[in-house]
Amino acid sequence: MDPEYAVIGRVARRIFSVAIRYMYEGNENPRD
Repeated sequence: MDPEYAVIGRVARRIFSVAIRYMYEGNENPRD
């Protein structure tokens, strides 16, 4: 595993996590 790939994967994972969290929070209460 290349160090560059590890860094990119870490950043992508962080962004993905935030995106999922944002989506879940937005779809948690659709009637709101």
